[in-house]
Amino acid sequence: LALLDGTLYFGGDFSHVSGVERIMLAAVDAATGILMAWPNYQGLPPSGFRAIAAAADKVFVSAHFPTPIEFGRDFVAMHAETGQVLWMHHLNGLNSPWHVTEMEASPGLLLVARGGGIASLNPVDGQIIWSHGTSGWIDAIELVGAAAIVGGYPGK
Repeated sequence: LALLDGTLYFGGDFSHVSGVERIMLAAVDAATGILMAWPNYQGLPPSGFRAIAAAADKVFVSAHFPTPIEFGRDFVAMHAETGQVLWMHHLNGLNSPWHVTEMEASPGLLLVARGGGIASLNPVDGQIIWSHGTSGWIDAIELVGAAAIVGGYPGK
């Protein structure tokens, strides 16, 4: 779940919300529950939803997004109001072969946990700023002021 400016964005393993087609992603007005006309996949509906976060005017989604010229992308930024895809990336450089398990965003910061690794991405273009591998699994991130609290469980 991600709440931004009165809109609740959510994802999961679904194809419809209240009878309306919404493939794995949807948004509702948080006060009224009215389903919004979001997202706009531009012909690229996802599969394998993993995580969602929102900040400023962007919603960040980890899922598998097919593309016409590649096998797929696993991370996108979408415009919060229109749902238009702003950028797409593979996250291969995160010191971890696993899928994204958690994300946390603020206007100038995007933190991504990917199994046994954590990374900071530029929310403007999705480029990796820094990345660290860990000996265990990371499955929680919380931003508190200027600090990030990270949790998970140890490796073997």
